[in-house]
Amino acid sequence: NAENWHNLALTLSDDGRPVLHVMTMENGELTMYTPAYPVLSDQTLRLQADFADAVLHFAFCDRDGHKTIGPGLDLRILSDEHVRGNGFTGCMVGIGCQDLRGDGCYAEFAKFCVDIYNDDAHEKTCGKR
Repeated sequence: NAENWHNLALTLSDDGRPVLHVMTMENGELTMYTPAYPVLSDQTLRLQADFADAVLHFAFCDRDGHKTIGPGLDLRILSDEHVRGNGFTGCMVGIGCQDLRGDGCYAEFAKFCVDIYNDDAHEKTCGKR
């Protein structure tokens, strides 16, 4: 559903520097959580989404380690019962690239993994589980 989602985006700030930004669209209303987190343009990032009960936390790993970014987000907005009108959402996880200006930009993804845990005792180890 295009009107209900949570997103961790690697984008450019107004001055052209790369930043990570957490966004939510809820029934067509966009919330961009601040502050955006600056990252270095020459580093590899590992983006992460952690689900516990009905709360989503985004995080990332860079050369300085693991960092949580943004607030805990309500996953219930992705349910059929929450959607305004006749839409279907369901909960999906994925990666993608959007070239919003049509400049021919692209993204390279080295890996996409989904790890499922039955409890919250797993350790965040920045790529080593």
